[in-house]
Amino acid sequence: MVREAKKIPVETPATAVPGGDPNVVPDGRVKPRLPTIRYWIDAHDRVIRVNDAWARFAAENDGGPVEAASGILGRTLWSFIEDATIGSLYRDMVLLARKGRSVGFGFRCDAPGFRRIFQMRISGGKADEVEFASTLESEEAREPVSLLDCHQPRNEQYLRMCSWCQRVHAKGQWVPVEAAVVLLNVMSGPAVPSITHGICGDCHGRIMAEISKLRLAS
Repeated sequence: MVREAKKIPVETPATAVPGGDPNVVPDGRVKPRLPTIRYWIDAHDRVIRVNDAWARFAAENDGGPVEAASGILGRTLWSFIEDATIGSLYRDMVLLARKGRSVGFGFRCDAPGFRRIFQMRISGGKADEVEFASTLESEEAREPVSLLDCHQPRNEQYLRMCSWCQRVHAKGQWVPVEAAVVLLNVMSGPAVPSITHGICGDCHGRIMAEISKLRLAS
């Protein structure tokens, strides 16, 4: 997925009130809503453009300067997806979008100190272009999870995280990242495991059900 996130971009520094409205900061101000993040691929599945919100989000979430957005242009969508199962799901969804069947689903895109839920919509356009639009639905403050901090030193171990729900596979089960940190004692040393992305059985079943429904309707 072309969607790595560490900290939400806002116009003025603000911290949500734990347990309260995540869009309200301690002095009562409402945090600006994050604009919908969009990127497009062409008929050959190459990323051809991103909107300003994508560039800002990448720059403000440890993705590098805004100019770095040009570094993804011309690359295929599949060069960003290493997991074969996720790749297969996205290929199915892109094919449906090009047939006029818009595909939508929710996914988590957390920062160390925030839980976030986005809604993605994949839609077809002219000349077999496909648009990917991600809209922030909710955000909840939490105690920072160092495992998700890209500046944290990493060791040679790997943890598998679901790209949709952001649960971590630990000791034969998928658990919230906070529970995985405790269960696996990952903060016991000077470095933490690296994260590789896959998809859990629950999320795979949900996405496949949506794909199957759209196929039957076409």
